[in-house]
This record gives sequence, structure tokens and C-alpha cells, in this order.
Amino acid sequence: MTVIYDLLGFQSRDHGERGIARYVLNLALALERTNPGLVSQYLADPRLPFPAGAEALIATGRVVPVDRGEALRRPSGGGVFIAGSLFEMQESLDRVLPPWARSPHWRTMTVLYDLIPLKFKDWYLYRADVRHAQMARAAALNNFDRLLAISQASADDVVSILGFDPDRIAVIGAGADHRFRPPRAAHREVAQGLVVGGRLAGLRPGYVLFPSGIERRKNIERTIEAYGALPAELRAQHQLVLVCRLDDYARKLLSNLTAEAGVSGQVLATGFVDDDTLCRLYQGSELVIFPSIYEGFGLPVLEAMQCGAPVICADSSSLREVQTLSEARFDPESTIAITAALERGLTDEEFVDRLRSQDLPPFTWDNAARLTVEAMSALNQADQLRRSLDHGPVLPRLALVSPLPPQHSGIATYAYRLLEELRHHCEVTVFVDADADAGDVVAPPGVAVEPLNHLDPIVRGGGAFDRILYFMGNSRFHVEMLEVLRAHPGWVLLHDVRLSGLYSEVHRLAPERLIEESVGATLVALYPHRYRSTVEAMESIPPDVAYRFGVWLTREVVSRADQVLVHSVYGANLITLDAGVDPLVLYPHPCPTRPGPARPSPGPPVIATFGIVAPVKQPEVLVSAMPVVHQRVPDARLRFVGEIEDHHRRDLLALAQELGVDHCVEFVGHLDDDEFQAAQQASTVAVQLRSVTNGESSGAVADLLALGVPTVVSNLGAMTELPDEAVAKVDPDLTGAEMGQVLAELLLNQDRRAALIEGGQCYARANSFARAAAVLARTLFA
Repeated sequence: MTVIYDLLGFQSRDHGERGIARYVLNLALALERTNPGLVSQYLADPRLPFPAGAEALIATGRVVPVDRGEALRRPSGGGVFIAGSLFEMQESLDRVLPPWARSPHWRTMTVLYDLIPLKFKDWYLYRADVRHAQMARAAALNNFDRLLAISQASADDVVSILGFDPDRIAVIGAGADHRFRPPRAAHREVAQGLVVGGRLAGLRPGYVLFPSGIERRKNIERTIEAYGALPAELRAQHQLVLVCRLDDYARKLLSNLTAEAGVSGQVLATGFVDDDTLCRLYQGSELVIFPSIYEGFGLPVLEAMQCGAPVICADSSSLREVQTLSEARFDPESTIAITAALERGLTDEEFVDRLRSQDLPPFTWDNAARLTVEAMSALNQADQLRRSLDHGPVLPRLALVSPLPPQHSGIATYAYRLLEELRHHCEVTVFVDADADAGDVVAPPGVAVEPLNHLDPIVRGGGAFDRILYFMGNSRFHVEMLEVLRAHPGWVLLHDVRLSGLYSEVHRLAPERLIEESVGATLVALYPHRYRSTVEAMESIPPDVAYRFGVWLTREVVSRADQVLVHSVYGANLITLDAGVDPLVLYPHPCPTRPGPARPSPGPPVIATFGIVAPVKQPEVLVSAMPVVHQRVPDARLRFVGEIEDHHRRDLLALAQELGVDHCVEFVGHLDDDEFQAAQQASTVAVQLRSVTNGESSGAVADLLALGVPTVVSNLGAMTELPDEAVAKVDPDLTGAEMGQVLAELLLNQDRRAALIEGGQCYARANSFARAAAVLARTLFA
């Protein structure tokens, strides 16, 4: 079995001597010590420092320098890839989890340290860009076959916060370095040796050691306040010694905190110390306190216990697993409890004796390595069992070219949901235009992901696929896709039948790929003599012109496709009229699997519409409907959920003010996936209108039907094919007053809403992503 262990997390520029970096190194050393030669390669990045401590790994000759490009190359065969640290946020996901490792030939594992930023979002993720990056990287945990949790607390968090399957988690623990060991002399003699040796200016024997950091989670404010509440004579005997890295901000904060607590002369901040000095500080301490509100493991507690020090700590998270003596733990959010624990630890000799003589918890690096190997063996056995049970043919190989989350595209969400089911029918590699978005894309487990520019060399190099499938739409994520389709024809699923927007994006981003760098000139070449000269002269064709003159621009894509797929008969008819080709309608737009019908929150009834707020969605009709709605349902509210341009918001608010309904119209703006679904579920009635169509089917409507939200749609395009019992259809030319009557009657008629909920959910169950994946695979590989 080939095992590749990535040392990237060990090579941190800023934190190479502590925390995750030390864990990555020590687990690797333990694997090598307990199972020599098991790891075939240790990957190192030559762009980053290689700190001291890895000499034993270097001596094996299996530490392989691998730069950003080489990390993307597929090693021969398959095996197990171990990512030492997934949350290296300065690196792309493709560097942390190479695309080749996501292929079906490899099994992947990563160490799960904690989900502290997600657990305390207000503290760590108050900036939107940081929040989105952390959540995207956390979602990537689903790409791994097995998580190696450093504590049961971390394992429980990934289950409760991310819904991860507990059967895919192995708790392996951690360990403390062997140099952390009991002293040969009494602890007071060790402390006196530190003072005499001059290692730490201002250190006084009898000190209480606080090996932590200056940040909110580490609870420094309450700890200094609690120390200040001790009797003055006790503080005089027992200095508080804080060990952590200090910068100017930390020094100023510490100065303010100690001054407020009246202990300025009784707290010593050492700054960073090396491991030898830290060990002696543990050994010489009168008491060690670790009051952290939350920890993934709490290594200082284990280090101190190995040094024979009496340790009290917070009764929180993983610390309960390390300090198993319940009387040694305290409520970290109570200053009074911290003070009481400190006073007992400094005055109760029997208690201190119990702390010094307690058995060590069963956490060692060799044990962590043993449990890691057991997790690898379990993966290998599962593979063997699967192969022994698989009496069918080898799964066909599919290359899917599509956006993936978190790329801002409805097609990305569609692709992820379909892949969750499609991966059971074929081996899938998704090719993504990664340059189009800085975020890390996420795929379901077992689905490989490659940059789109890798498709050509892989295909030309003999990496044959049984089928290439393109998910085509109008956004920037499809510009490179169109170019690849020109070189490598395949099947195309058109999410939008009108592709004038795609060509406008090509004109914006890569105009040299168009005839005479013009959409109009390209239109002439594809459709000679079809359109007016004024349209043909346009360098880019705006949406209103495309709608007015019937510009669909499907001919090039359709002509290069081996087969065209669409979601509706309406879309198929448009393509036939525009390009003279008959597409296949395999299934309508699938609906996700959702639990139960939505239950609107108590309060005023809410009419909501979802997605980008644009004129084509007829928002002014909805605003104009509200005076009529209010006559019959006075407390009803209208909610727009989705992005909206400022000028459009101002115009709609002005209209609402003119009609006297501005108090009940609100614009929510863009929401993340969880918030978006919550807003859908909170709706009494949803409305998805369109004045014109690109031939697309609505993913928002599919979501609403699955959630059991009564939904009103325009009787236009693909919407006409939805069953009457599943949606309420209205004329796309309906006036605001007429729309108001429709909405008011629906709000007042509970039986009608209940019938729509039942009809919608029945439709959703019959048109699931599981069914769509089965039909698609059967058609692709027939």
C-alpha cells in the first residue's frame, strides 16, 4: 500500500514551533518510529521553511520536495494520502488536497484539529471573506474518506456542526514530546535553578504557570481578574507567570488587564520560550492553570502532567479528556470559580498531592500512530470488501466540466447535488475553471477535481474518459468551457437555452476568441442574413436586444456537441428552431431531498421571491400588488431575497412609498446557503415571476417545491410544464392589482396552500436528483 504524508502544515512560516505544525511533525515521526517504511513519501514544499526537528524524516531519504505544479501530478497507482493540515488557508485546496488524491484510486485522510472558528463565528469569522473561506475549507472535509480527530470533542463538533458521518471519524488523540518528563529534583529546586540561571528575569519560585495565549478563547481576562481576587498574602507568595508569544498589542493589553486587577507587579510575561525552558517551567511550578474556554486538545495540560506538575483546567471541550480528575476542573466562564480553583490549588496540600500523583491519560504519539495505522487498515479492508462484493463491470469514467461550490452559480449547486448521486453510477472527474473564482471548490467524497486546463493534456496523454459532459450556462464560469468544447466535443447539458450572455462574457474576458472580437460579427458567421444589421454591428449584445430580436446563439455549442440535453420540452423546441437539432429531454430540473414541509415562523404572513432581483423577475409587479394584498391581509409582508443593484432598490422603494406600502417591503440581499434555505422555509407563499425566458428551468422553484412552500410562477417557458397541482400559475402580463388578488386569495385560503404543498412535494419526490442521476448515467453510457 502506497502511503503519502504531506508535511505542509509543519512548514508554517509563523507557527512552525507550536500547535498544528508540531502535531504534523510528531505524528510523522511516530509513524516512522513504529512502522518504519510505511510512509512511501513525505511531501515538503521548497517555497516554505523546513524547521528543525525533522532530521529523522530527512534521514529516510523519503522527504520529497514538491512545488505547486508538481503537487498536481498524479502518482502512479493508488494508495492513501494523508493531509497533515487541511486548514492552511494561505494555500489553495489543490495544494492541500491534490486533485490526483481525489480520484477513485486513492483514499484520503486528514487530521481534524478543531472547528473553533465555526463554533465561535462572532469571534473569528466576523469578516465576510474570512467566513466564506473558512466555511468552504470546512466543507472540503467531506472530500476525505476518514478524519483523524485529535479528541472526541473535535469529532463530536464535526458531526454536530457539519453533519459528518461519525463512522468516517477515528479519534487518535495526540501526545507530548518525550522531553516533557518529571524533574530529578524537587519542583522548588528546579524553579530556583531557573532563577539562578538567569533564564527568565523577574521569575520568583512558587509561581503559578499559565501556558496559554493572549486571545479571547484563552480566557486571559477572567484569569487575571480571578488571580487579582486571591488574598493579597497568597499573591505575594505565588507570582502568575504567563508563557506565550507577545507583540506590542499583547503587551499593551496585558498591561491594561493587570493594572485593572491591581496585580501589575505580580504577573510576569515571559514571551516565547524554547521547549527546554518550557519543560523546566512546568517542572518548577507550584501550580499550572489552563483556563481555556475551548480547545481541540489542550496539549499544555498533557505536557504539564508529564512533567509532574499539578494541573487545574477549564471544564470544557477536550480538556475533560486530558484532565480526567473532575475536581481539578472549573467553570471557565466564572471568575469566582477560577479564583476558588486557584486558591485550592495553592493551599490544599492533599488536593495538590492527588494532582501530582494522578495517572497520566493514555495519550502518546506512538498510540496516535497506532490508531492512524488502524484507520488506514480499516479503509483498505473496506475497499477489499467493496471489490469482493462488486460482481458487475468496472464503472464507466465521466469527465464533467462544470462549476462547483462555492463558485457563485446556480449550476455549481446543481452539479454538487447531482454528483452526490451520480458518483454511485460512474467514476467522475470534474474539471473546473478554477481561475474564474478564488475560492476553493468542493466536491462530494469520491469525486476527483481537476483544473479545467488539465483536461486537454489528460485526454491527449491517454487518460481516456468514456464520456465528456459539459454543464453550459451564461456566466463567466463557462467562458473557458466554450473554448475547451471547441477542442474536445462531448455531450452538453444546456441550463440556459439563450447563450447570448455567454458570448457577452467571452467578449468581456477574451474578445480575441470571437470573430473580429465582436459578438455581432460572430452572430453573422453563425446565422448569415438572419438578423438586422444594427444587431450584427454590436460588439456585445445586451439582454433586452437579445430578447427583442430572438437572439439565442446556441448554434455553435449545438453543432460541436455530440448530444444536447435540456430540462424541458420548451427548451428543446427553442433549440430545434434556433439550430435545427433535436435535443433530448431526459428529466425536468431535479428537486433536492428535503425533510418535511416548511413551517413558516409565527408572525405576519410573508410573501417572498428568491434570486437576483432584476427587471426580468417583475419585482415592480409584486410591489404594486401589495396595496391590494393589504386591503385583505393587513399584516402581510413582501420580502426580496437576493442580490439587487442600489439604483434598482431605490426605484422599488420609491414605488413602495408612492403606493404607501414601504413599511411592509424589505430587501434581504444575498444570503449564504443555510440562511437562504431558512428564508425559503419561513415564507408563507413564494413567488417566482419572469417576463421573458432564456429557456431555463428554475432551480429556486425546485427547491421551494421540495421544501413544501406554496409557490406562484409565471405561466411561461419551462414553468408551463410544471403540474397545476404543484404550482399556482399566473399570466406573465398580470398587472399589480391582479397579482394582489391572486396572492391575497392564496394567503387566505389555507386549503389551497395545503393542496399546493402536497402537490409540490409529490412532484419533488418523483423528480429527485437520485432519479436524475440514474437516468443520466443510463443514457450517457448506454
